[in-house]
Amino acid sequence: MFHKVNKNTARPLMGERLGMMIFAVFSLLLVISATPVIAQNTPESVAPTASAIYKPPLRGAPATRISGASRGITKQTSRLISEPVSSTASQGVIEQTVLLPLAPDHVGLTTRSRPVFQWYAAGPLNGKLEFTLNEGQKTVMETALNPDKPGVQSLDLARHRYSLKPGVEYEWRVALIIDAEQRAADLIAGGAVRYEPASAELQAQVKRAKPQELPAVYAEAGQWYDALASLSAQITAHPQEKALRVQRAALLEQVGLTEAAESDQRAASQ
Repeated sequence: MFHKVNKNTARPLMGERLGMMIFAVFSLLLVISATPVIAQNTPESVAPTASAIYKPPLRGAPATRISGASRGITKQTSRLISEPVSSTASQGVIEQTVLLPLAPDHVGLTTRSRPVFQWYAAGPLNGKLEFTLNEGQKTVMETALNPDKPGVQSLDLARHRYSLKPGVEYEWRVALIIDAEQRAADLIAGGAVRYEPASAELQAQVKRAKPQELPAVYAEAGQWYDALASLSAQITAHPQEKALRVQRAALLEQVGLTEAAESDQRAASQ
């Protein structure tokens, strides 16, 4: 038995279903468009984007760079013979202590009134460290330091609330006091620094640069202490980035600090 479909009833039902389908599709499109797109957090590379090529200042008389020595002071990298190492004492091998300023052999520049001074230490550091800042023949700052582990060590002048005067040359020294009664036996390292406020052009370059670009910017401008400090800060923040140590090694090599550069090269190859 067949049922006859009423055409007048079927048409409204079909129209109603079609309307519901259109509404559903439209609603789905609204949901999709309102859903935020989650971007993948790809870590930005901190590897240096350019080599730090140091351009020494043209003016200013050369200054003596002092390295640790057992007999007086020398311009060359020298060493103080310390006690024998137990593992090699039977073979007559003696471990040596090195104290090397991370400074050029001339007056290095900085754009900061409170720069960071750095030095490289290797071997046993048996004794106390003392940092001294001199303006001419006058000692303007002196502080005791606790010897850190061998490697690159530093003193941030900002933490000691002393500011350099613009245009004035200072001599800084770090001494390893082996015998407080015999200060002539101190192991001494040091360099010279002059604070010169950054030019408007350099300020603009620094403002535009990314952190990993700053060493190259400062080195190009002849600002040794700022180039080294910004690079060392990057190494501290990203110790796993071996390219930063390679860059610092290259920078140190440019001013003849081979021993400290080799230390960074070894660390980068591990």
